[in-house]
Amino acid sequence: MATGEDGGDPAILFRMRISKSRDCALELLRRTSDISRAILYASRLVAATRPSIDNLKKDMTMTIALMPLPYAQDALEPHISSKTLEIHHGAHHKTYVDKLNAAIAGTENEGKSVEEIAKAASGPLFNNSAQTWNHGFYWHSLSPEKTAPSESLAAAITNDFGSMDALLEALSNEAVNHFSNGWAWLVVEGGKLKVISTHDADSALVKDVTPLLTVDVWEHAYYIDQMNKRPAYVKAVLENILNWKFASDNFDRGTAWTYPA
Repeated sequence: MATGEDGGDPAILFRMRISKSRDCALELLRRTSDISRAILYASRLVAATRPSIDNLKKDMTMTIALMPLPYAQDALEPHISSKTLEIHHGAHHKTYVDKLNAAIAGTENEGKSVEEIAKAASGPLFNNSAQTWNHGFYWHSLSPEKTAPSESLAAAITNDFGSMDALLEALSNEAVNHFSNGWAWLVVEGGKLKVISTHDADSALVKDVTPLLTVDVWEHAYYIDQMNKRPAYVKAVLENILNWKFASDNFDRGTAWTYPA
């Protein structure tokens, strides 16, 4: 009987080779199938997670957030009600932030700070960026706790106004007599304290001054609590909830407050 080169039966060796080839082919098919299934699974996973990825990208483009109130919503009562803050902060301020984010999405302003945008903008973009900043500054200009000016600010008040009462009278007159909507501000201009006002969305941020505190005199700031009685709202704010610590921090730092990123 003929034998193979290794001394085995050629027929047996042939069948062994066939069997080994078949096993190799089956293993190759199995691996190929595994790879195909893996590719299919991966593609389904990507498709399933695509909405989450898209939402994440969308969230990442919303670079400017509605800053939270620095106190509880009812903390300023009875001078400013919880309902007023709910609408003023949760609706009005939020609308400015939402419109600002929509306006800067996909533009060169995306990723910039509120201050950078407001200082270079005009038209609706300025209105929404400035009002985003103005409201954030206003929330910090109020405090549920009684505060007092720092020694340095108190000295400047005495030097530039004569007394705290004189300053409050000047701020009250500016706020009460300001025509229509706007803001009354205590600022530093040319090294001296000064009371000014701005109309509508205009902001002390973009003036050559350092803002120390502000009083919002848009009607939505007081209409729920005081109806059309702006003097009553201004009196309540000036006598009870002005944040002199915030004003002192701004005065001592010598630069404008920064809207939180």
